[in-house]
Amino acid sequence: MIQRIAKNADIKFCVSDDAKIQDKFIIRFYTVDKTKAIVRTADNVIVENGKRYIKLNWTTLKYLENGILNYEVNNLDSDADYNDGVYNSTFTRTTYYYLYTDSNSIDTVEEIEQKVDQIILDLNNEKNDREDGDSELTLKINDLSDRLNEEIARAKASEKANSDKIDNEANNRESADNAITASLNTETSERKKADSTLTATTTNLDTRLKNLENQEILDFGTY
Repeated sequence: MIQRIAKNADIKFCVSDDAKIQDKFIIRFYTVDKTKAIVRTADNVIVENGKRYIKLNWTTLKYLENGILNYEVNNLDSDADYNDGVYNSTFTRTTYYYLYTDSNSIDTVEEIEQKVDQIILDLNNEKNDREDGDSELTLKINDLSDRLNEEIARAKASEKANSDKIDNEANNRESADNAITASLNTETSERKKADSTLTATTTNLDTRLKNLENQEILDFGTY
């Protein structure tokens, strides 16, 4: 039910009726222009019968323009994870108060209800637009995530291919080194055998030569 607030009327806003408002907060009351807002904080709260209230006097309300009274809340939660030690969360609401700060322009109940309906419609449209925007953003994020995963998969495949190529080259080089080593070992062994054979042959020739020299001496002595 819309409640009219006209000249010299005050508002006793019940903070406790909005469960989303926390212990520490900044609240701005406005009608059609956010730049012209009444700002209050948790320090302005009074407690009556266990409920929290903020009083808005006509002396302040009269500076707002005609229209539905809205409010924007900025909750201030202590959180050491943030640089300033505060986590901020903001939301807006529409009240059922309609301000008549201009006494020459008082709308009928039907006109007020139409304006309220329009405000609710605008808020719903804005909500739907934001949800559509969130859905589009989610799709883009998912697309980027898929592309990133594909790039990571390609990079891993390329890295594995390079690793396999390096391993194959290392194996080929090792095989070639082993073949060279085996060839050198064979050549060394053959050379050792040749040296042994040459040494044996040389020794044999020396022995035969000495035998021949001794035989000639002996033969010379028989004449």
